[in-house]
Amino acid sequence: MNERRLIDADVLYESWDFGTKNDVYEYHPSDVLDSIIDCPTVDPETLPIVKELREKLANVTAEKEAAVNCLHACCRENGLCYGCKHWDGSECADTEATYFCEEGGSDMWEWNGEK
Repeated sequence: MNERRLIDADVLYESWDFGTKNDVYEYHPSDVLDSIIDCPTVDPETLPIVKELREKLANVTAEKEAAVNCLHACCRENGLCYGCKHWDGSECADTEATYFCEEGGSDMWEWNGEK
């Protein structure tokens, strides 16, 4: 069994009968293993922290996309290349991008940060 899974430990604990045995060490290892195998798998997506983090990720992603779009619009409006992956700080490193951007034929501006 190479697959890792998240289990409900409360169900595991409740499956052991501590009323008749003094502690877990009195169980045979195969009994403990069977109990673990029989434990229900927990879907991580149902955990509140996962839901919260997914919502935060969606918000941060939307904010980043809005910021990149705003930067792009500002650059196009002012004829700047700041933030473009083709810009090396002093000039456009891609001659094809320079031609198209300067001639207005097409917009070659691409965000240089994390995708």
